[in-house]
Amino acid sequence: MRLVHHIAIIVSVLCFSSIKTEAQNKNQEHKFFLKLYGGGSHVANMNINGQDAELLNSIHIDTKIGFSSGISIGYQWNEKIATVLGWEYKSNSSSTSIDNLEYDGNYASNIIYLDGLYSLYKNDKSTLYTGAGLAMIEEIDLDYETNGSEVSFSESGRIGVHLILAYDYELSRRWILNTELRKSFFSKFDLKEEGGSNQTLVDLKYNPTTLNIGIKYMF
Repeated sequence: MRLVHHIAIIVSVLCFSSIKTEAQNKNQEHKFFLKLYGGGSHVANMNINGQDAELLNSIHIDTKIGFSSGISIGYQWNEKIATVLGWEYKSNSSSTSIDNLEYDGNYASNIIYLDGLYSLYKNDKSTLYTGAGLAMIEEIDLDYETNGSEVSFSESGRIGVHLILAYDYELSRRWILNTELRKSFFSKFDLKEEGGSNQTLVDLKYNPTTLNIGIKYMF
C-alpha cells in the first residue's frame, strides 16, 4: 500500500512538472530572429549620359540576371508586426555600350535597410506578410573593362524605399523557411569615376527586384 502511495505521488509530480513545462514553453515565445538568405537580382537596362568630353554620347547599359545575398536580424512585436534591420549585396553582370563599342562589366551594390512587416494571413505552419522599408546605398558601383584595364564609377549614401511580399513556413519552433520578393526604388543619381578623374555618369536609375530564399532562426 505504501509503495502504491509513493508511486502515485511520483506520477502526480511528473504530471504536474510536464504540465508546467508545457505551459512555460507556450508562454516563452521567441521574439528575435536571425535570417540568412540568397537569391536572384534583376535590374532594368538603361540609357544614360556622360558629363565630360570623353563621355558626351549616350551610353547604354545592358544588365543580366544576377544574384543577391544578405543577413538580417528582426524582432517580432506580436503575431502581426515585426521590424527587421539588414544588409544586402546585389551583383549583376553588365554590358556597357559607348560609341557603338561594348565593354563587359558589373553593376553591384551594398545596401543597409530597415523594414516593417505586417502579417496578412497566418495558420499553424504558414505566414504570408507584406511590408515596406527604407534603404540606404552603402556603396554602388559600375565597372567595365577597356584596353585591358578596369574603369569603375561609384556613389554612396543614397536613400530609397522598397516594398515586400514574403512567405514563412515553420519547420520547427525555432527554424523557419522564408521566401521574399522585394522591389526597391531609388531616385536618379550620378556615378563618379574612381581614381581622381572628372568623368561622371549622370541620371542613373536603380530600381532592383530581388527574389530570395532564406532560413530564419528564432531566439
